[in-house]
Amino acid sequence: MLVWLEPWCDELTLAPREMLTLTVEGGEPPEIEATEDNVVVYGAAGTRLHVRINGTIQDTGSAEIPVPSSGRLSTRETVAAIFGRIAEMRPGGIPMPLKRSRWSFVRGLFSRHGS
Repeated sequence: MLVWLEPWCDELTLAPREMLTLTVEGGEPPEIEATEDNVVVYGAAGTRLHVRINGTIQDTGSAEIPVPSSGRLSTRETVAAIFGRIAEMRPGGIPMPLKRSRWSFVRGLFSRHGS
């Protein structure tokens, strides 16, 4: 599974059964956008994200660089305004996902792994 962190353009790949842990420093939780095979995490203004995969700290820009403020727009809205619906221009080259709740995303993760 591809995990893309915006606005840092950090790209991580998770193998089956690997666990990703995000620790938010400095503010609001990130927005999350998911498709079948990809997850995009949009950091909130002023935050940094510390990433671990199976407990191992990852070397990412998200841990070092706080998200700049985009004024009234969230990071997700800013990326959408700049890159629109052109898949090649979106994080990781992925298409716009169908809208679904975070709960349905989480429920889908558990149903895929037989839990």
